[in-house]
Amino acid sequence: PPTTRLKVGDKIDVYIDEIDTKERRISLGLVLTTKPVGYK
Repeated sequence: PPTTRLKVGDKIDVYIDEIDTKERRISLGLVLTTKPVGYK
């Protein structure tokens, strides 16, 4: 979520969202470990 604040040294779980071989970049997404507020 956009309101999640991370600090240097925090351990997080991510997934690979996209691989751009031309630009040699990967996009990562944050894996949610808890249900966000308002989740139904």
